[in-house]
Amino acid sequence: MCLPSTATKQTLIAQALPTESGNAAAALAHQAGRQATANQVGRMHRAFEQIRQDNLRRQETAQERFIVPPGTGEPNLVFNLAAVIRQRDRGVGEFVPKVETGDQSYGLVSIDAVSAVVRAAFVGQEITKQSDDVVRILMGALLLALSVAHEPVARRRAEAPGEWTRDVGVPPPWEATYPVLLDPIMWMVGTAFSLP
Repeated sequence: MCLPSTATKQTLIAQALPTESGNAAAALAHQAGRQATANQVGRMHRAFEQIRQDNLRRQETAQERFIVPPGTGEPNLVFNLAAVIRQRDRGVGEFVPKVETGDQSYGLVSIDAVSAVVRAAFVGQEITKQSDDVVRILMGALLLALSVAHEPVARRRAEAPGEWTRDVGVPPPWEATYPVLLDPIMWMVGTAFSLP
């Protein structure tokens, strides 16, 4: 699951485009994102802008807090992702299953721990301005991550390798078959994508 996360970090934090040397992850994500539908790309444009705005709001706070106790703090995709998830899905508490297969689930993922990793990754970082390339990289990275962490997307990729990205269902990260396989950065992107 490193490739989608690496592509996302290289694009958002390092501001590297897929054509630049040493940015193979972003190039692969961009290739997948180029095949996304107009609807998917439009939703990712909105998701990216929300991530960027939340990052700006966080940077403006007087003091950075690295620990946000469960159930506290303002919802923010970058600074307090757990609160965004809880607000988005009232059924999510402190934990979600690591693996969700039919009627069974195994292990637990702490959404507060996921939130802390995202917060730490963006400390003092500015997020790039929006461009079509950036949005396509993020869309491709999310789809690639889900092709490993969500069985219906993995099946679609195996059955239709040339057009698997088109009209594939994109669940919120906590509803993926294997949420534990999603890097926290992809939780942020997937949560932003799932917002109305």
